[in-house]
Parts: sequence; C-alpha cells; structure tokens
Amino acid sequence: MSEMAMNNSAGVKAEDAVSDKVTDADNSNIPGEAPATVDWDKKIIKTANVTLEVKNNGAYADYARALVKKYGGYIFKEENSAADDKQETSMVIKVPVLQFETLVNELVTKDVKQLQRSISSEDVTGSIIDINARLATRKATRDKYLEFLQKAGKVEDVLKVQQEINNIQEDIESAEARLAQLSGEAKYSTVNLTYFEPGGGYSHYGGKAGLGSRMITALKNGGEIFTEIFIGLLTIWPLWIGAGLLIFLIKKFKGKNIPGIKKNL
Repeated sequence: MSEMAMNNSAGVKAEDAVSDKVTDADNSNIPGEAPATVDWDKKIIKTANVTLEVKNNGAYADYARALVKKYGGYIFKEENSAADDKQETSMVIKVPVLQFETLVNELVTKDVKQLQRSISSEDVTGSIIDINARLATRKATRDKYLEFLQKAGKVEDVLKVQQEINNIQEDIESAEARLAQLSGEAKYSTVNLTYFEPGGGYSHYGGKAGLGSRMITALKNGGEIFTEIFIGLLTIWPLWIGAGLLIFLIKKFKGKNIPGIKKNL
C-alpha cells in the first residue's frame, strides 16, 4: 500500500512538472513577449546625400560645424573648391545613428535651398551574426591546434601546426577588422553634404551658368585660343628665319645686273 502511494505521489509530481513545462512553453508564445535569447538589436547602416544652395559659404560652414558638434558627430572629410560661377564645399559627416534624421532635417534653414536629398539604409545584422559565428568557430579551432602544439614532439610536426595556427590567426584578425568596420558604420551614420554659394550670373536651371557668366567664359576661352596660336607660331621660329633669308636672297639677285645682258639688248 505504501509503495502504491509513493508511485502515485511520483506520478503526480511528474505530471505537475510536465504541466509547468507546457505552461512555460505556452507563456513563451504569448503575443508581445519575445524570448530572452533573441537579440532584436538591428544593425543598420544609413547614408544620406544632400546638395544645398546657400547665400554665404563661410557662414553656412560655421553653421554646419556647430550642428555636427551639437549632435555628437564629426567631420570625416572636407573639400573646398572655387570657380568663376560658384564656391563649393563637400563634407563627409559621421553622426550617431539616433541623431541621423534630426541632423539631416536641420541642414536646411530658411536661407538655404535644398536641391537634392536621398537616404539609403542597409541592414548588416545578418552579416555581423555570421562573422561572429565564424569567429567563434575559428577561435575554437585555433585553441585545438594550440593543444596539439603542446603535445607535438617532432620539429616537423611543430612547424606544420604553427603554420596552421598562423593561418587561422590571420583569418581571425581579418574577420575582427570587418566586424569592427560594420559595427562602426552601424553606430555612426554617414551624411554626404555638398553646399555652394553661387557667383555672378550663375543659374541652376538646367545645370548651366547664366548669360553673364557664359559671356565671361567665352572671352576667357577665346583668349586662351589666341595664346595657344601665338605660342604655336613661336614654336616654328626656324622656318620664319629660313623664309626671311630666302626672300632676302631672291630680292638681292633680282636687283643685280648680269654682265652682257643689258649691253646686247
């Protein structure tokens, strides 16, 4: 009787345990509650391309730098150029991903004309997970080879194992560098900003300069053509000297009287 009671008690406990597991499994499927092991931290690389027309290049440069500093970013690259029709600046801005859209929106002020804007995103979460998995595998393989290295007795075996370790270590370092690059790009978004101050006669319509600027350019090009022609003529100076000597000799011989010819006439 006692044995039957113990069996019944064990059966009840087993059923309770199963019931608890089923309850836990059911709770894990409740909508809105994600399992604790799932990582929903998405790694997104965001890039914006913005082109602006500004009234004052220098003043807007100060504004852009202050804006980047305000949102915890930095200027990765900057280039400046000046032409007859405009003064242009190009910036590559790195900004924390959470401040990306706010900064892009605040690049345009009331005195600024936005000519072009595009935003693209790339999800690199899968790539990062894959690299981490391959890193773990390669590190485990390296550790196994290190164990073999401790047990290797022959010099030949030691050299072979060491070569394999070196190759695996190169793979690990390459993967870690790629992982750091992707993580950095996902942490800091990129804004390719181009802004310019138009010069006299500049017109953005059709991407062509205005009439005044085009006339100045035409005069400049004409002057360059004249200069090239003049330099070309100077290049053939030996021919000019030879032609001059030839003309001189022809005139000299024409002016001489050949003896006997005039007398016979």
